[in-house]
Amino acid sequence: MSEWTVTDNWPDPVPVTETEIEVFERWFGDLFDELFGPDA
Repeated sequence: MSEWTVTDNWPDPVPVTETEIEVFERWFGDLFDELFGPDA
């Protein structure tokens, strides 16, 4: 058995562009609506 150490140098919070959000909404919109409810 081995021991792993995970580190990262990402900023906190990780920046996300509007385009990236739109891609997720397009691909996973139905799932998001099911989990969180549709837009009002």
